[in-house]
Amino acid sequence: MNRSSLYLSGFSLTSSPLPLLTCPALGVPHGFSTRLGGVSEGIFATLDLGAEAGPFGTGASGVSQHVLLNRRRFAEALGFPANRLICAKQVHGREILSVSLDGAGKIRAVRVGDSPGVFFRGDSVCEESALNGGGGQNLPSDSPVSGCGGRGLPSNSPLSESGGRNLPSDSPLSESGGDCPPSGGESGAGFVCDGFVSATPGLLLAVKTADCVPILFSDRAAGVVGAAHAGWRGTVAGVAASCLAAMVSLGARPERTVAAIGPCIHPCCYEVDDPFVAAVSASSFSSLCLPHILRTGAGRYTADLPAMNRSILLACGLREENLFTSGFCTGSSCALFFSHRATGGKRGLMMAGIGRL
Repeated sequence: MNRSSLYLSGFSLTSSPLPLLTCPALGVPHGFSTRLGGVSEGIFATLDLGAEAGPFGTGASGVSQHVLLNRRRFAEALGFPANRLICAKQVHGREILSVSLDGAGKIRAVRVGDSPGVFFRGDSVCEESALNGGGGQNLPSDSPVSGCGGRGLPSNSPLSESGGRNLPSDSPLSESGGDCPPSGGESGAGFVCDGFVSATPGLLLAVKTADCVPILFSDRAAGVVGAAHAGWRGTVAGVAASCLAAMVSLGARPERTVAAIGPCIHPCCYEVDDPFVAAVSASSFSSLCLPHILRTGAGRYTADLPAMNRSILLACGLREENLFTSGFCTGSSCALFFSHRATGGKRGLMMAGIGRL
C-alpha cells in the first residue's frame, strides 16, 4: 500500500450539520473540525474554535461571541450540549487529565500520575510494555521517561523543564516553532494540559490545533476515550503514549484501542533546523522520532510529525490495523484548515473532539 492510500484510508469528510473529518473505526461520536461552517470573520473565518480554556461559557477573557457560537455548533454537531465541551490551555507537554462528573453533575478533573506509556532504557524500546495491566505503574524508577510533563527528560535536554523553551532564542523553532502557541485572549483559567481521557458518558473531550497533531482514541469495549494535542515538543515528549497509558488506567487495552491522527502539518510544509534535530536527539523517544526527519540541505530538514506519533503508538502496543492517519496537510490546505505556519500565526484554531453519549 502506498503512502497516500495508507494515510487517506479510514476517514470520511462529512458536510452536515458541519464539515467534519471523521474516522468511523473509532465507533463513538467524534470529529476533526475544518475552518468551514462557522460565523467568525477575516483571518478567523469561519469556524474559529480558539482560545478559551476550561468548559464552555466559563467567562474566560478574550473569547468572542463568534467563538462561543462556533463551539456550540461544534459540540451540538457531535450530539453534545455546549456546556459539556471540555478543552484546556495547552502547553506543549505530555500531561493528561482524567475527567468525569461528580455527584452534582459538575466536571471533575484529576491529573494522571506517572504514565509515559512505554518502557525506554536509553534509546531502546524494551519488549515489556508499561501498558500491560498497569497503566505505567510498573515503570522502573530510573526510567528516562518516568514522571509527567517532560520532567523525565535528561537534565541537559533542550526539552527539559520548559517544554522546548530552552532552545536558542534566535532559533526559528523557539517559542512557536511550528507548534500552535496560545492565541491572543487565551486565559490561564481552567484546565492546563495537553490531553484528556474519560470513561464518563456525556463529556466531549477536545484539543485545539492549527498545524499540531490532534489524536483521538477509543476503546469501545472499555468505554474509554481520549484526546491528545501533539505539537513537536509534545510529540517527542511522548504525549501520545501518556494519553494511551492514562486510558489504560481507566480500563482500556492498547491492543483494542483505535487511534485516529487528524489533519496536521506534513513534511511537505514542515522544514526544521539543527536545534530541532538536537532537541529530538536528546529526547527519550529519539529512536522512534529521528527516522522521520530527513535532511534536505545544510542545516535544513523536513520532519514528519504524524509518522513520529504513529511509531510511538505502535511501540506502545497499538495494532497497525487500529491506527489511522489523515492524509490532509494543514499547511498546504489553507482553504480547508487553519495553519499557523502558512499564515505566520494569523489564524484561528480547529478542534478535534471525542466522547460517549
